[in-house]
Amino acid sequence: MRRIIILLLLLLAHPPFLARVGAQSPVTIQVNPRMTTQTVNVKIRVEPHAHNRHLWLIWYQFEGFESKKYWQLEGEKALKFYDARITFDEGGTWQVKAKVIKNDESSVIALTSVIVTRLDRN
Repeated sequence: MRRIIILLLLLLAHPPFLARVGAQSPVTIQVNPRMTTQTVNVKIRVEPHAHNRHLWLIWYQFEGFESKKYWQLEGEKALKFYDARITFDEGGTWQVKAKVIKNDESSVIALTSVIVTRLDRN
């Protein structure tokens, strides 16, 4: 009984959690593999919507290295899936972000990370 009360208190204390249950994000990102020596494949899913205008794929380290790839979206006629291949220039932990920009300049972001263990320099 005590566990049920604690669970209910936690759920009531965090109502945004309840709003997210069962809701699908308008943009998701998958990176494979999550740990690599240099290159990963990225798959981005964007739910087509009349207000979607731009998709940016951005990968960066907090130390300042950053690269980008861009797609123009055609609203409801846009593709649902976008693929990219990223080759990293430096080792370390990289953040990989998919950012959809809408016609009112608002945006939706999906974020993940990749660990680059070492680089093959042949």
